[in-house]
Order: sequence, then structure tokens, then C-alpha cells
Amino acid sequence: MPDPWAFGWNQLLTIVGMLLTLGIAFGGFRTFGRWKKEKIEERRIEIAFDALALAYESKFVFDRIREPTAYEIEHTDMAVRKGESAEDRQKRGAYYAVLHRMSQQSDFFDRVWLLMPKTMAVFGELAEEIFQHVLMARGLLRMAGLELTYRMPLVPEKKSQEDFNLRVQYREDLWGNEAGDDRVSEHIIAFRKGIEELCKPIVTREFNMARYQSFLDNIIEAGKEA
Repeated sequence: MPDPWAFGWNQLLTIVGMLLTLGIAFGGFRTFGRWKKEKIEERRIEIAFDALALAYESKFVFDRIREPTAYEIEHTDMAVRKGESAEDRQKRGAYYAVLHRMSQQSDFFDRVWLLMPKTMAVFGELAEEIFQHVLMARGLLRMAGLELTYRMPLVPEKKSQEDFNLRVQYREDLWGNEAGDDRVSEHIIAFRKGIEELCKPIVTREFNMARYQSFLDNIIEAGKEA
């Protein structure tokens, strides 16, 4: 009768095979884990690049929207107000031009909405707070344009300090001021700085400063040419 405790070659080979299988499986899991981590980091860097590009682009987009000079072609599609004189229509058209330009920049704002949840997924709720600045800037422009173009009469029916102050505020929202410290500008600056603080460390850690500066220069040039 064979000794049940005696080990033969078959048993030894079986154990060795099991150990090799476990080793390969463990190594595979570790390799998969590294690959997954690398893919997540690649995605993180990609989103950081996109957010930075969008933040720098925002300056040029809002500069174009808030250009003080309005052209007649920018308000040809504005609804006609009954009994309105050509002069009054021209004045309203200056306000409407901002709304017209915002519509032309719809692609930029669509990209803001698309990128915001992706940035939040990577960087958390802080990203949402930062993106709110560019959305607030857009909201202020839209409100001022609608109020001055459609809702408020060109000449107030009853003059008051409150009405005067409100009109001054709306016009400053549309076109800014010489100091550049109006509330729309402040939101745009806060958006850019917030994205820089959030995303720049990731980009500069991955790429040397020379390549990063070249990246920024390309964005700035593209914005100027657009």
C-alpha cells in the first residue's frame, strides 16, 4: 500500500504549476493596475491642458464680445420696435451687438459646459466653483444686453438716481471700464487664475517649462488670429 504522505513528482509538478499560475495572475493584476493608473493620469493631464486652453481663450472671447464699437450689420436681425426712429434703433443696436456676438461665440460656451463636469470629475467641487466665474460673466452680459435692448426704455419715463445707477452698471457690464476692474472682468480674471492654480502644476510637472511656454504661446497666437 503506497504511503499517502509520500510526495511524488506528479504532486510536485502540480504544486509548481499552481504557484506559477498564481505568480502570473498576480503579476498580471499588478500590470493592469499600473496600466489603469497611467491611463487615469493621462486623462488627468489631458483635461488639465483643455481647461488651461479654455481659460486663456476666455480672455480673447470676452474681449471680442465686449468691443465698444458696434456695427450696423450686428443688429440687422434685431426685432423692430413699432414707431421706433432710426436713431433710437441705432442706440438699441449698440446694446444688441453684444448679444449678437455672444451668439456667435456659442461654440466656446458649449465647450465650457462640456468641460466643466469632466474637470469636476478629476479635481472635485473646487472646479465647479472656478467654472462658475465664466458662467457668471456670461450671465451678467446677457442680463445687461436684454435689459438695455428690450426691457428698459431708451429714455426713462421717470428719472431717478436708482434708474441712472442701474443703466450705468449695465453699460459697464457690457463694455467694461478703463480700470478693467468691472465685475465681468473680475469674473474672467478669477476664472483664469483659478484654472491656472488648479491645472498648471499638473502640466508643468509632466512637461518641462520650455515646452509648456511653447504651448501657451500657441494658444495666445491662435486667440489673436481667431
